Amino acid sequence: MPTIKVASRGSRLALTQSQQVIDALAQLNPQVTFEIVEIKTHGDRGDLSVSGAFTNAIEQALVEQKADIAIHSFKDLPTQFHQDLCIAAVPKRADARDVFISEQFNSLNELPNGSVIGTGSPRRKAQLQAINPAWNIKFINGNIDTRIQKLKNEDYDAIILAAAGLIRMAWQDRITEFLPVETMVPAPAQGALAIQCRTSDKGTLELCQQINCKQTALSVQMERKILSGIGGGCQLPIGALVQINNEYFTLHALFGMLENNQLNLLQQKHPLKDIEIMSAQAIEQLTKQTII
Repeated sequence: MPTIKVASRGSRLALTQSQQVIDALAQLNPQVTFEIVEIKTHGDRGDLSVSGAFTNAIEQALVEQKADIAIHSFKDLPTQFHQDLCIAAVPKRADARDVFISEQFNSLNELPNGSVIGTGSPRRKAQLQAINPAWNIKFINGNIDTRIQKLKNEDYDAIILAAAGLIRMAWQDRITEFLPVETMVPAPAQGALAIQCRTSDKGTLELCQQINCKQTALSVQMERKILSGIGGGCQLPIGALVQINNEYFTLHALFGMLENNQLNLLQQKHPLKDIEIMSAQAIEQLTKQTII
């Protein structure tokens, strides 16, 4: 019986995501066994300064054949990854929205001036400051369970997290409010998982493609094209969400220009057949010096 080794970070969320992907693959391939290989990354050690902080070590395990596939939160993957690797599949996306979590307030709009909001994301910080410059945006890091604990024990009135991780952990009861994309544009690929493998490993590639969601893959592809085209990573305020509905798609996107505190926003609806053309136009519009 063949065994497929699955590289994963050791956080509770990463292991949960990996197990959910394994369960989906195992259901379709009962003759295959799966083994999780835990990998420690730069991000797990607290070093977020390098590109691919949560992914480089995992990719290296694939290249060195210490693992056969890797499960990533797609938004953690740099737009460029190792030449010998490919995205084998993108499962159906979870909820892409951000969420507001507070023990004192019922919604983001209830927060008074001076409230302390925890986030480690420049994208979230820029949008929160645009909503209310009188809020105090305080850096917070750690896995989602760590951040929720910091909300309880430290000087935060609220924190902002991605809905998908909480849903995958079955922690929906901890969510105070789902933030509409009109209020908080998500990160490119937020809510999506990427299954990565060696390009040369055709058998594993075909196996993974059994759970590929074409609609999610197309949406994420455009979002990451915008990210790549702007030339940003996790250090710049960049957001993008593509929602496909039959023959049309809606794009919500933003780019925050740090040098002048300008936040360029974009909301458009186009025929699905024009998605490639519109990604290039969106990049041009977002990087203009005027508010859209």
